[in-house]
Amino acid sequence: MLTPIDMLTLCIDNDLMSEDLTEKAPTTKPTIETILEKLSEFRQSVDARFDKLENDISSLQTEMQTGFRKIEYRMSILSDDMNKVRADIREHESRIALLEEKAS
Repeated sequence: MLTPIDMLTLCIDNDLMSEDLTEKAPTTKPTIETILEKLSEFRQSVDARFDKLENDISSLQTEMQTGFRKIEYRMSILSDDMNKVRADIREHESRIALLEEKAS
């Protein structure tokens, strides 16, 4: 069991140790400010990257819409051409059938 003198000695030693530690330890305020500055810089960097990414995606979307419109137009032309070719084939088949009837 500790005597009152031992307890007093321990308290004094602990206080001295606490004072020594706080005197030797670097202050945390500049460290916290530095961390907050770094976080702010990081956030600005991330925001800038997201802004650029949004702009790039928007530009890509516009380009893709333009490209799809061109493809749709060309597909429409091809479809019209195919219909014309089919009509020509049917006409030729009819004419061939008539010629075959005349020949027989």
